[in-house]
Amino acid sequence: MKILFYLTLLLFPIGAKARDLTLKLGETKTLHRAQKIWVEKSKILQIKESKSVPVIKAVKSGTTLLKLDQDEIDVHVLSLDQERALRTLSSVMKNTLGLQIKTSKGNVLVRGHLLMWQDLLTLYRQCRDISCDYLLEVSMRPSLQLEIQKHLDDLFQSQGLPPQKLIFGDRIQSLVSEKGLHSKQVTRLLRNFGIEVLKNSAGIELSPLVRLQITVAEVKRNGFIKYGVEWPSTYSAQVLPHSQAIENPAFNLHLLEQEGLGKILASPNLICLSGKEAQFIAGGEFPIKIINSKMQDVIWKRYGIILKVKPIADFSGKMSISIETEVSTLDDSSKFDGLPGLLTNRVQSHFDLSESRLIALSGLIKNEQSQASQGLPGLSRIPILGPLFSSKEFRENRTELVIFVKPEVLSPGTLEARQ
Repeated sequence: MKILFYLTLLLFPIGAKARDLTLKLGETKTLHRAQKIWVEKSKILQIKESKSVPVIKAVKSGTTLLKLDQDEIDVHVLSLDQERALRTLSSVMKNTLGLQIKTSKGNVLVRGHLLMWQDLLTLYRQCRDISCDYLLEVSMRPSLQLEIQKHLDDLFQSQGLPPQKLIFGDRIQSLVSEKGLHSKQVTRLLRNFGIEVLKNSAGIELSPLVRLQITVAEVKRNGFIKYGVEWPSTYSAQVLPHSQAIENPAFNLHLLEQEGLGKILASPNLICLSGKEAQFIAGGEFPIKIINSKMQDVIWKRYGIILKVKPIADFSGKMSISIETEVSTLDDSSKFDGLPGLLTNRVQSHFDLSESRLIALSGLIKNEQSQASQGLPGLSRIPILGPLFSSKEFRENRTELVIFVKPEVLSPGTLEARQ
């Protein structure tokens, strides 16, 4: 009887719950003798005999049911990440006021009262390079919840990851899109903070919003020389050098207008999702009749300035941006059947940007296009092209049509703050 009582204590120490047992990988436990021993998942738990006494060994992480005669025990085997968390964070807990670490039902838990953000950041830094698996079951003041959310938003943004909304309750949780492009990265980062990840198969991963500041201007060819920019005679797409004077094209071109160096023709702002296309169109249309034996129809042919911008961005502000520019002007000299011809320039450019920069597109319209389009009825009413071709300086080749594009990744709270 004494031997049996001793062996029982090996399995169920004083104060432990008899129906719940947590083991580490490779750990063994000696059981008391039993007439019937049964294990639900033999891949997780193996049973051997040592001197006629049954011994169990944890061989794989997971949970399995163990039966000893009439007793039922839930055996939890910690994973390597959980063991790492238990071993690494145990030393940290000794110097952290209000927190303690323990295992319960197969989880490594950090419990207690969280006093400040720095304590949570310390846990994260301990696990950042080694990958831990633990859960926070802590209480905290409401202001600290807001602080944690803000710090995590900043951290996710710095790593180019979509923001995650935290759910504060008995545990700190977050819903993560199961099909999201960044699902694995997001999950690992949250786990290293002890935040429980709830997989959402129907969830949508947020994509960055990109604001495109577009300014179309007639600029004197020597107007930007002092900023280190010179417009070539042929088409050019260039990222302008850093300069406070040209960081905001719309604002500073107003200054150029006052100095007589430029004139703004249009300045729209567009917003689109990363991976989607935004368009800016300024021009007109003329009809073309289609007549054959089966049908009569009219199609409208567009001309003017068409700008298509497609940015692919992350939340850190990095962008890969494609720009397609088309300028079509009417050519009365190549008229056919009463319809004018079209002079068209179409070019594509691509830029990889580590931050928001100002892109300038120039050389889009040749002087011959201006001469060929003079005097066409209704041209003066066409946005941008009408005022441009009416400009004496443009016709005399002293000014240049330049399109400025400044893409900028909006932070998650930017639009909410404006509402």
